[in-house]
Amino acid sequence: MTAATSVDPGSSKSGGLVATGLVAGYHQTPVLRSVDVSVDAGEIVCVLGANGAGKSTLARALAGLLAVREGTIELDGCMLSDLPVSERVMAGVSLVPEGRALFPRLRVKENLMLGAFRRNRGGLSAAMTEVLDLFPVLAPRLNQVAGTLSGGEQQMVAIARALMARPTYLVLDEPSLGLAPIIIERILVKVRELASSGMGIILIEQNASLALAISDRAVVIERGVVVMSGDAATIRDDGDVVRAYFGGLGRVTTTTHSNN
Repeated sequence: MTAATSVDPGSSKSGGLVATGLVAGYHQTPVLRSVDVSVDAGEIVCVLGANGAGKSTLARALAGLLAVREGTIELDGCMLSDLPVSERVMAGVSLVPEGRALFPRLRVKENLMLGAFRRNRGGLSAAMTEVLDLFPVLAPRLNQVAGTLSGGEQQMVAIARALMARPTYLVLDEPSLGLAPIIIERILVKVRELASSGMGIILIEQNASLALAISDRAVVIERGVVVMSGDAATIRDDGDVVRAYFGGLGRVTTTTHSNN
């Protein structure tokens, strides 16, 4: 098997969102075991792995929803490891959680406003304009109850809500979950647009085919350990790697990848 180039996101990096040696879990059971992952501004790094590998645990640890037992999380050289969620958002890190976590009985506009707590009143209008420019389908639905939207529209609201805080780094946890393939591709096109605007994105996904197609680098986690990391295209095009870690991806779409 031809291994992808390994990546050390540690001491040599002074910028970006950098997690080094993360150990985290629930109760007394560690799920992540010394995980390293990093993302630079304008870059998409996908985190791949089977159910139970530790992907969502990583997302929660990066966002501050889960305490880190060992290791560090830095943002542009500043330590985030001990900061609560609200202060990480203020620093520039936002999470789009698995399952969207919308308030289904609130209107779309109200859900979006919940992501804008760091903005003053004067900035709310500009923030709303920004997210509606990215997701114009939401504009006529602002007064619609969020729980009545389609799955794809709800995912757009979840991403837009995170963007209302104007993050510099976005952690996306399973954005394709439960969506039709055509809707998934539309969502990921928007993710690529965000990266092209300079945002750093950690994309946690089970849909390895689409994730690798739009990402710059990839990290594969197995049982809480990074077993492979490197250039996304290299991993995508290595048949031995695909068969070993993903069981065969079939035809990998590249229509949403703009880096090749």
